[in-house]
Amino acid sequence: MDSQSIKLSIVTPSYNQSPYLEKTIQSVINQNYPNLEYIIMDGGSTDGSVEIIKKYSDIITYWESKPDKGQADAIYRGFERSTGDIIAWINSDDYYLEWAFSHVEEFFAQHPDTQWVVGDGIFVDESNRKLLDCYCPPVDHDRLLHFGMTFIQPTMFIRHEFFFKCGGFDRELKFSFDYDLVLRLSKYSPPGRINSMLTAFRLHKKSKTEAKSKNDKLLDQQLIKKYGICYSKYLRFDYLRLLYGLELLIHRLKTCGIIPYISFKIFHRFE
Repeated sequence: MDSQSIKLSIVTPSYNQSPYLEKTIQSVINQNYPNLEYIIMDGGSTDGSVEIIKKYSDIITYWESKPDKGQADAIYRGFERSTGDIIAWINSDDYYLEWAFSHVEEFFAQHPDTQWVVGDGIFVDESNRKLLDCYCPPVDHDRLLHFGMTFIQPTMFIRHEFFFKCGGFDRELKFSFDYDLVLRLSKYSPPGRINSMLTAFRLHKKSKTEAKSKNDKLLDQQLIKKYGICYSKYLRFDYLRLLYGLELLIHRLKTCGIIPYISFKIFHRFE
């Protein structure tokens, strides 16, 4: 595929996160990417989010604000509407880093047979203060199956046809629809790897990640039943989990730094 023909479609699911939404929108449009389609699927926000979206309506390709059936449903319907060669979603409290789309375009142009990619990112707090650099470790189906997602979700970009070929999201899942997706994507094809910082993932008290952490990050019962394995972080003691856990720990300490990583784990329950 010629790099000039690569069209990116970005979908943002949004619901009552006005303090962060404008930063998300600006991070997309300020990429100045020449072949961009941007779709915002708002679930009927009542906190001023719609006014923020309207402010950028002349740049946004499509937006709507009405009740939906959850985050997975909103993103999926956005992808159905999209026409890009490559698709991705960025939540309304996260944001892209400078030149992210250029790195994605370059990678897919140079690797025409790669179906999806993941990259590096950072964790930030409510004030956009960086908490930790997060470099993506080795990713394949076996590692994902035994240890879960170990990369930042917004760094994932997927070929449009491949997403739907693999079945898209299971829209019945609340928290783990992204994990379910990457398990299926990786079963068909391992991801490519972009060695660049692409996104910022925000940790705050009202985020779904934090809510999931407070429940020991147990994944949806539907997913547990679907794969026939208990995915509780504290119950999987098989040797592959221990092996991949040690591998991940060594990777994190080497790439993030020992003190920053330990401090992060103490004060932020994530991963």
